[in-house]
Amino acid sequence: MQEKENFESQDINPEDIDESSPHPDDKNSDREYLEKHLESGSLLHILSSHFGVSKRMSGREKREEVADYPYEGEVAFEKKSVKIDLSYRAMHGGAEYIREIGVDGFLHLAFLDQCRADQDTTKILENFQITTTDHSGKSLSLEDILPPGSVIFFQPSKKVEAKTNFRAKACIIKGDLRTPYAVLALLHEAAHLARIEQMDDEDRNKYLEAQDKRAKREALDEKEARLVLEEERNVWALVLNKARPFISDSEDSFLQKRDVRDLIHNYTLNTYSANIRHRTLKEGLLSRIKGLLSNPRKGQEKGKE
Repeated sequence: MQEKENFESQDINPEDIDESSPHPDDKNSDREYLEKHLESGSLLHILSSHFGVSKRMSGREKREEVADYPYEGEVAFEKKSVKIDLSYRAMHGGAEYIREIGVDGFLHLAFLDQCRADQDTTKILENFQITTTDHSGKSLSLEDILPPGSVIFFQPSKKVEAKTNFRAKACIIKGDLRTPYAVLALLHEAAHLARIEQMDDEDRNKYLEAQDKRAKREALDEKEARLVLEEERNVWALVLNKARPFISDSEDSFLQKRDVRDLIHNYTLNTYSANIRHRTLKEGLLSRIKGLLSNPRKGQEKGKE
């Protein structure tokens, strides 16, 4: 067995992928899972973490600009302890082209409108590979994670944004793929597509329904909240498993352990947790209070037990 990274005991480890699902009638297990795995950071903590992670993981050297990316073709960069190779082609035809390649369901994503309006900077990512420059020569390709038939839209940008349309098997990544933040965002969205592909139809439909409600800012019940949080943790576990050779405490490391941990726990999972606390656990409590108010006798009888 490979040695685990020294993340804290409650953190996600590369071996933490949990393929098990709760019994459909075991409501207590959903609440217990949420209570155990929800992150505890405040909104101020989340914002502070995001600012710190963005600053540390999105830095470019002074001579580097997003304009350095050619219109299309192959590009190679060397950053700290790694070499990054990627190839992409320009997105011609905007919305019509997207429909032609079968991902018209992807069009509702908010910032894809901007990509269509600025077609010269939006690319179709064809290949991405990161390789260590030391004697080990370990590498990770997007093909090692991404299921066949998936489409990655890529827009070189100083700001990192990433979203996935699960039904269309497509995602969009805005960012500079020379930076750790953008690379992790890309791997994360690819891991989402990979995990969705591995689910059976029943589990996939339940998860997609929960994500649809979340996208509409509707309250999730505890079972749906667990599905979303559990899958988010599993996706990050898959990313850590694949990216392990590139993560270390060394200042020369492309992915520094502290930054990876902050991105996953203090920002991403904390954001999910805050959302669940606000829209699920709060909603559940209000529902129980309303139930007692509508049937006070039931509450009195329960108090006598």
